[in-house]
Amino acid sequence: MITTGWSRVKHIPPELLLKLAIVAAVVLLSAFFGRRVSTNQLLVLTGAAGVLLLLRQPQLGLVALLVSALSVPFAIGTGTQTTLHAAILLIPVLLVVWIVDMVRRRAVRLVPSPVNAPLLAFALSATISFLAGNLPWNYFAGQASLQAQTGGWMIFVLSAAVFLLVGN
Repeated sequence: MITTGWSRVKHIPPELLLKLAIVAAVVLLSAFFGRRVSTNQLLVLTGAAGVLLLLRQPQLGLVALLVSALSVPFAIGTGTQTTLHAAILLIPVLLVVWIVDMVRRRAVRLVPSPVNAPLLAFALSATISFLAGNLPWNYFAGQASLQAQTGGWMIFVLSAAVFLLVGN
């Protein structure tokens, strides 16, 4: 009977399989994107890789938030006279990763703190104000656009959410 080198291999470690899968994925993606790539496709691919990294190491999200706030010159126009910076766009991603991580660990809770109740009341107050902001309270005054009101509401709610994220 003739034996080959493969017949002696009993078990392939999962780490080796993961490394081989990563190499194969990089080769296939480079073959696909090598001929026809756009900036949007690269941004989506980089964002997906970043989310996968954040799911494995959620604490890196806060570091990425600081780095993006200080050094990433990327902004998206909103149609008003303001833009959304990369740090503002990263905050909802970090919140979703935090919630997914809590659900995965089966520990959906906030760390007990005396600031939790006032902070949640602040966010609730901002939400009620946002909902009541479209009512015509004064017929002689002009109303702000819905985009501007949504932006103001998001500043309050995202600030409270980031405070809870850092504390937890």
